[in-house]
Amino acid sequence: MPIPEPVPTHLHTVDATKWPRLVQPLDGFALKTRARLAEAEFARACDAAGVTLSGDDADILVNHERLFERIAAAGWTGLAEGYMAGEWSVTSSDVLVEVIAKLLGQGYVPRRTSWKPRPETVGAMLPSSLVQHFSGDRVSAFQGHFATGVATTERKLTKSYPEQRAKQRGAKRRYIDVTTYEAPLDADRADLGDIQARSAQQLLDLVGAGRGTRLLEYPNSGGAVALAAIGRGVVVDTLAISHDSAAHLREYLILNGAANDVRVAVGKLGDAQWAQQHGPYDAIVSFSQLESCPKRDKVQYLRAMDRMLLPGGRIGVQSVMARRVQSKSVNRACRSALQVLGAYVWPGMEYQYEVDFLKLVEQQTHLQAISISRAPEHLRLSIRLQRQMFEGRLREAAADGYDEVFRRLWLWQFAVREAVASVGGLDLAQAVLVRKHRGGRR
Repeated sequence: MPIPEPVPTHLHTVDATKWPRLVQPLDGFALKTRARLAEAEFARACDAAGVTLSGDDADILVNHERLFERIAAAGWTGLAEGYMAGEWSVTSSDVLVEVIAKLLGQGYVPRRTSWKPRPETVGAMLPSSLVQHFSGDRVSAFQGHFATGVATTERKLTKSYPEQRAKQRGAKRRYIDVTTYEAPLDADRADLGDIQARSAQQLLDLVGAGRGTRLLEYPNSGGAVALAAIGRGVVVDTLAISHDSAAHLREYLILNGAANDVRVAVGKLGDAQWAQQHGPYDAIVSFSQLESCPKRDKVQYLRAMDRMLLPGGRIGVQSVMARRVQSKSVNRACRSALQVLGAYVWPGMEYQYEVDFLKLVEQQTHLQAISISRAPEHLRLSIRLQRQMFEGRLREAAADGYDEVFRRLWLWQFAVREAVASVGGLDLAQAVLVRKHRGGRR
């Protein structure tokens, strides 16, 4: 019987119950040999990208050779795990973003064994104790839109995708309003709360939320969206995915004098009892839910919203979407680098391309998009502000029970998304969905 490999000294402080992949022995065919190849490949990529590994001003400091075993075993996720384990470091998260972006720009995708990310952290809803450390309003985790940056709307002809179960085929092409936001003129950490509030107000505008509108938010995004809606005279229901989330939401509403203005419940959007008792609705809004789940769950989520919508109603969705980079190698590197989000943060996370989202909506539901917006630079700068705020509150996060490994993970997930956005691989979209065959109404 083989003797278990001892845990390396530098991992003695890592909680094996929370982070089993970081401390368990790495295995695989000829791992030591492949680790040497991974080290050489990484060095070549860094050299080509202008990332220094030695000298007083080195961009990256490699602290332990186990890093290259991780890269050999799990590619970009291994690189992230090495950062989480302290096996390599940078002087600041600004440098971390720069390093990742340069590697992406070189199309760096490590050769690795066949490995698929397995969720280590369950649940798409982030705890309020974490969100408060990177949110402008202390409750909202989603990204925002800046006041600067001109918005231009065009009516574009786009391909139509008939429902898979439909017997009759409609028009092959149709029009959709596409709004493009130019880059903001500036961005300051003090803007974070304002840009998140602007995103909420924009989506409420898009679904026509006004006095007397019956609106459902699912899942609840912390409370700021509900407060913005009741400020318009909207009748608001919000559905939380857990009792803990609902309790924090009720506390937030009480503190803001709105305890009796929002109906809060716990459940799933497709719950038949909820739909019978409270639905349907004039409008439904959703923030940052679609990207956090795999395609199968996206379909179920969209169909549930479809069933809860009144005739003539609107669904507003804000979601981060993938953008196709011109370089195939950079595009592949971006998709590979984002894998760690599905392994450690949001199980099953899948950023869809805009065209795939539109196709999914039309083929799998009775809905179609009538408008969609694109704001890639607003996304990048939003994530940057969230990252900088979190980095400035690392001690407070530690006091709330988030250990050093988690804090590194959270900086990494901000940095990798910001880096992917900086090379053009991510976008921030707001889409309006309506039922098909609406008698010519828009």
